[in-house]
Amino acid sequence: MRDIGDYESVVYDGENDFEVYQALYRKRRVLESLKKVRDGGVIVEAGCGLESMFQYYDGFRKFICVEPAEKFYRLALEQKKDRDNIVVINDFFENAISQMPKSVDCIICSSLLHEVENPYDFLMHIREVADSNTVVHINVPNAKSMHRLLAMCSGLINDTHDMSDNNRMLQQNTVFDLALLREVIERTGNVEILEQGSYFVKPFTHAQMKKCMDDGIMERRILDGLYRLVEYMPELGSEIFIDFRWKS
Repeated sequence: MRDIGDYESVVYDGENDFEVYQALYRKRRVLESLKKVRDGGVIVEAGCGLESMFQYYDGFRKFICVEPAEKFYRLALEQKKDRDNIVVINDFFENAISQMPKSVDCIICSSLLHEVENPYDFLMHIREVADSNTVVHINVPNAKSMHRLLAMCSGLINDTHDMSDNNRMLQQNTVFDLALLREVIERTGNVEILEQGSYFVKPFTHAQMKKCMDDGIMERRILDGLYRLVEYMPELGSEIFIDFRWKS
């Protein structure tokens, strides 16, 4: 069972500082995926962490954020302010299904599926909310990220799917590559893949990337370049994503 209290203290108290930068590029990828969704739609977000996507995107009629961690839930309440078209629910996604509308345009599952104990079961809960018009966006860390390949070639790990200290600290259960992520999604039923790929090439671990930033070796312009570098290294981004629909 995932310890929500331990998880929120690790993220909230800044022990994983480079994740702040990683999260910015993750949100950029989500925004690109939201272009597939009609304006004025209904969006559901499974887990928001420190910042919900409603902070970055406002092309919705209604936004429902489901967040089980108390600190993140309270942050989301503060961030939504007095906007009545945003609903924040403090619970696990499977417990909040009865509070969902009948028609949902997009479900965002960002940086979450690798943390749940049973990804297939979690996707089946998401499917209860989706219909054939619902765009589902999922992103997770990439087993074939450049920094994992470098670690394997350096003899630091035996396989790119090995659990790292960072994985264990954040209570992550699965190290996905794109083929495995697609396999789990396709097991849930008849799906239409709209787009898939990786983003943000990260050559080093989070701790090493943070030191490069602190020492002035890297700056935001370089990080922007690493985000675009995936055009030349399409499989080596630090995270992977799939946008899809269930056909029936």
